[in-house]
Parts: sequence; C-alpha cells; structure tokens
Amino acid sequence: STEEPFPVLYHLHRGTSGPKYSGNFRRKDPDSNSDNATSLLSANITARPSSSPSIHPSYAPSETEPFVETRPTCSGSYLASSTYCSTDQYDRPIAGVISLCISDVHDFFHNHERIERNIVTIMHEIGHILGLNAQSLANLRDPDTGEPLTPRDESGDVPDTMVECTGVHPRPRSEIPLPSPDVMDFHLVRGGVRVATIMTPTVQRVTRNMFGCRTLAGAELEGGEYQMFPNDDPDEALSPGDCIGDHWSRRLFRTDLMNPIVDDVRYSLQVSSLSLAYFVDTGWYKVDPSRIAPPSAWGRNAGCQFAEERCITSNGHVSAGNNPFFCNNFLEHDPEEEDEEVAEIHGCSLDSSRKAVCSLMEYDAAIPNEYDYFGQDKYLDQTHYYGGSDPTLDYCPVF
Repeated sequence: STEEPFPVLYHLHRGTSGPKYSGNFRRKDPDSNSDNATSLLSANITARPSSSPSIHPSYAPSETEPFVETRPTCSGSYLASSTYCSTDQYDRPIAGVISLCISDVHDFFHNHERIERNIVTIMHEIGHILGLNAQSLANLRDPDTGEPLTPRDESGDVPDTMVECTGVHPRPRSEIPLPSPDVMDFHLVRGGVRVATIMTPTVQRVTRNMFGCRTLAGAELEGGEYQMFPNDDPDEALSPGDCIGDHWSRRLFRTDLMNPIVDDVRYSLQVSSLSLAYFVDTGWYKVDPSRIAPPSAWGRNAGCQFAEERCITSNGHVSAGNNPFFCNNFLEHDPEEEDEEVAEIHGCSLDSSRKAVCSLMEYDAAIPNEYDYFGQDKYLDQTHYYGGSDPTLDYCPVF
C-alpha cells in the first residue's frame, strides 16, 4: 500500500478508554509505524442518544443532553467522534455533538493538507449525526408516506430484539432495536463472514449499478466493529453500532466518505451516490444531485465476483476480474530460497498514478479462518499468519 501522511479515523458509537488493537492481530514487525495508513485507531465516543424516538407526530424534540460517562478523551491518536442527541417528531436527528481531538493546534488550523483532511473527518462525523448510524436504522420512514418502515410497540418505540452480531466467529449476541427486513437483513458472505446489509430501494439500486451486479441484495455495513476494538468491560452490552456496524463495508466501499477509515477518502465537498441514496431512503431528506461525487474506481463495474466472493481464490490466486484491486505475493516465492521472506510484487495505486507495493504481511498470531487465503500454500510454513495489512479490508492484500 502507498504511504499516507495522516493517521486514520475509526469511528465507534460507544465509550472507550483508548485505542485498542486486538491482541490476536498485532503486527509482527517491531519497526512498523503505528501512524501509517494501515494502523487502526479508535475514537472516544459518547453513548447512545438521549431518548428513543417516537412514532407520534406530537412528540417534542428531546432537550436532554446525551449521556456521557466522561468528557471526550484524546489520548493516543484519536481524531474525532460524534453522536446525535435529539430528534424531531419524525425521528430525524436535529442536534448532535462532534468532538475533535487536536494534538498540534498550529498544524490543525494552518497546514493546508491537514485542513482538507479535517474537513473530510468532520463530514464523516456529520454523516453519522444525520442518520447513517446503526441506532437510526430502526427509525427510518417511508419517503412517500412518512410512516415508519419498522413496526413500533404501543409506546411508539422499536422493541429491542436479541440478535447474533456481525463479524467472524465467535460472534456475541446483543439486544438492539432491530430494523425491518425491508430495511436491513443479515447475510453470510465471502467464506462465512456475517454482515448486515442495507436493502432499501435506492441503496440497492445504486449498489447494483456500482458493481455491475444485478443480484446484490444491497450495501453491506462494516461487520464486527467490536472485534477490532474490544470493550474493556466484557459484561457491558454491545451497542447497535458495535453489533451491526455504523459504516459502509470498507471491503466493498474503501473510498466512500462513510467507510470506517478515511485515509483513502480524497478531499471533496461532494458525497458518494451510495451515501446520498441512504439519506434519500431515510425519509428525512431530499438530496441535491449536483452534490454527488464522481464514481469511485474501487470495485467499479467489477461484477458480482468482486462483491460476493473472496478476494483470493481457494488456490491462492487473484482472479482476472480482481487483478486491479488485490494482489498475492506468495506466487512470487522461490522455493529454493532458504529465507522465508516473501518477495515484493510491485503494482499500481488504485488511481494508477504511482507505483505501489502489495500490502501482504505476517502477523504474530493466526488471522481468522474466514480470512485465511493462503492456508494451502506449500512453500511457506504458517501461511495462516499472513494477510493484508488492513484487517478492515477482510485482510485482503492490496496495492
């Protein structure tokens, strides 16, 4: 992967005491830079909204401040966090809080490239506040009738339902306000990864057009966000965002403003057709088509194989259709070499503007079975310790 000058943003909707990288997946290379483009950093997040939205049109907007255990903490490499804290009578968020973590005041306000990155970060957080978050999913409205898309109980609330959370095995269970199957449903994809898929009409249509695949159910959310940053308290219930995801899947939507990590998002004041499609389907907004960003090159017209199948085939190869997006160093390994170091393969960055190196690396523990792409390699030992340097890309090696 090409080097990026700024740390990444990983946004979670629950409180956390600091960035944690799961002990099972730490880099083996002791000289790796924790601030490079493949580092995963968390933000300190406020808790869920202050009240459950109501079905009744006369429901007054909440004036209660959101529950916050502590003031936002900016230790480590935190960038920002956000939550919405009040809704109108139609469940639309009307107030929110964004916390920005500033380590270098002068750089934050006067470095041009940093300012552009800050704008992208703030746009990302505003997207969460406006409704692209797991808590809001159960409150979406029919754009034509204004009626809730998910049934409510007698008090006007969406009842909590016990569900199996997304991600790889083992998966916990949690009680969340479960959206209607017309809004979101669960699927097993790419070797057994459980994901939540947004299936609203505009989102489904845009996603199918994006990949050139007419059978896609919709747009996947990032699965297993709780697995990347485990909670300090194992007895604490997972929030909806932890359980089903608050972001578009990075594996499918790597350059989208609302993917978990914004270092691949180019500076622009425009928003992707996918994210705007979601806001249309909330029933709360109308969008200005002139604000739609140009299509991303990531996965564009790559077909159903890109979205539905694993990035590396069962025999360790990259299919012809996936060649522009993924890579495989093992195919260049010389079995006569005593040294088990993997030879570098040079390719091109996603925009074909410069050379790039395949991001394959060795971890100090086995990666999840669902992401073990090289278990059949006969030349190297412990191939299940190898994968792409970005776990949120399903450990797929990329240039």
